[in-house]
Amino acid sequence: MDLKWLGLQSLPPEKLRERLHDAFLAAADSDPAQRFEKRLEEAKAAFSAGSATEARGILTVALEDDPEEAERPGVRFLLAASELLAGNKEGASLLEGPWPDGQKRAVQLWRGLYLAAVGGHEAEAAHLLAMDVERLKNYPAPLRDMLLPGVAEEIARYGTQADVEALEKLPAGSSYQLVDAFRKLRSGQREQAYGLFAKLADDRDPIVAEKALEQRISMNLASGKTAPDAAAEQYNTLMPDARLAGREVQARLQQADAICVLMTGQTRWTPSTPYRLVPEMRGIS
Repeated sequence: MDLKWLGLQSLPPEKLRERLHDAFLAAADSDPAQRFEKRLEEAKAAFSAGSATEARGILTVALEDDPEEAERPGVRFLLAASELLAGNKEGASLLEGPWPDGQKRAVQLWRGLYLAAVGGHEAEAAHLLAMDVERLKNYPAPLRDMLLPGVAEEIARYGTQADVEALEKLPAGSSYQLVDAFRKLRSGQREQAYGLFAKLADDRDPIVAEKALEQRISMNLASGKTAPDAAAEQYNTLMPDARLAGREVQARLQQADAICVLMTGQTRWTPSTPYRLVPEMRGIS
């Protein structure tokens, strides 16, 4: 049902762009009686092509002309999913539900994405996402490549051991090496995890590099390799990159923990504030 509501088609990227172009022409040439359906098809085509902001814009204009269409579950779902990927968590709140029993399975993946984005429900989000990793792998490439790295990281960080087993056969790339580092860290392979974090701290992807560097500083502080005042200064140096990556809040929390250790004279680092790396998912901030 979610595939139908979102209009997802697993086509090569060039075919997805052709579909969007054709849908645009059909909507522009439609008569009033068909206009909403044609615009809806255009919004779905934009969404499949990875253009969530465009899909939201098309659908918003269509609903201004035909507001009664907003009562359709599929229309509301597409709009909420587009809002989520466009970075509007408030507009995406419909994804949290409640949804009728017959529709809960269809919205499971997207409810997990919403919970991961807003925070505070890490274990539940990871579990929902783990149940649909294979479904996500079959999404159109633009959507899959946007969502899968963050989904995999959410599961690796906060999922149960059973949830983490869903992360087999991930694609290559530094985003997935980061996921592997968190898996190793959670399974007690600290040295291997540290080696991966150290390597990824120099990655060309600024989001991957920033997360890896945060974790390396954290591990050095926890092991006593880095003094609290030095760690706090390292986090301070990291702030411009964290800001560019949309992660300043997370880095500030880590810095605050280092300062807390410094001020209290603790000999071992323990987080004083719940700490969570929100998956960026290439559009969810």
